[in-house]
Parts: sequence; C-alpha cells; structure tokens
Amino acid sequence: MSYKKALLDVACIVIGAGISIFFVSGSGNGQNPVPVAGEIAIVVLANGLVSFLIARFVTKLPVAIIESAILTNMLFIVYSVRDLAYNSSDKYAGEAALMFPTIFTVSAAPTIVLGSIGFGRMAGRFWRKSAPSVKKNIPDSKENPEDTK
Repeated sequence: MSYKKALLDVACIVIGAGISIFFVSGSGNGQNPVPVAGEIAIVVLANGLVSFLIARFVTKLPVAIIESAILTNMLFIVYSVRDLAYNSSDKYAGEAALMFPTIFTVSAAPTIVLGSIGFGRMAGRFWRKSAPSVKKNIPDSKENPEDTK
C-alpha cells in the first residue's frame, strides 16, 4: 500500500514538471525542451527541499502544501529579481525584473503546485514514520485508587 502512495506522489511530481516543460517549450518561442527540463528540474529539487522542511514543522497537510507552494515561488522570484536588478548590465533589465514574477508564476505553476502536493504527502509520511512514539502513562484505577484523584 505504501508503494502505491509513493508512486502516486512521484507521478504527481513528474506530471507537473512535464506540463511546465511542455508549456514553456511549446509556447511558440521555439525553446528546446532539454534545457527547459534542466531548469524545471532545479525548481522541482528546490520545491522538494522546501516541502520537506515545511512538513517537518507543519503537521496539517493542506497548510503545508500551500505554504510550500507559496514559499518556493517567492524564493525563486526574489532571487531572480535581485539577480536581474543588481547583476545585469542590460538596459532592459528593469522591465525584465518587472515581468519576471508573472511569467515565472504562470510557467512554473504546474510544477510548483503538483510538486508541493507530491512532496508534501511524501514528507508527511516520512516525518510521521521517523517521529518517536510516545506512550502515555495512564494510571490504573484498580491498583491504586488515589492516582485518579
């Protein structure tokens, strides 16, 4: 049963990446799918890292998925806009920095959303399994009646 859940999660991640690759390379701008796949692979890896870190501290799966998607998207946008603003000598870098958040969000949305779902479910199962079980010490009322007071 666990293998079926893991396979479903991996399929979710791969389908999200595939949709983004198809969307970016098939949008009419003539990009080769191989370099696009490399860039999307970086997004998938970062999304997995963020999802596992968030799932460690957030136990509710829907909240962890939403936080992972938002944080991954914001990390890429902030890093890229900062890189465009400070390291580019192009005269149109300002316009690119203004348009990048919208373009990145639309093109990477399937990867980030489906990746957050897949990685979030995997991370939730991983952290639940590795958490130590805590036994509650419940006093037995038949042996010592004063413990129940």
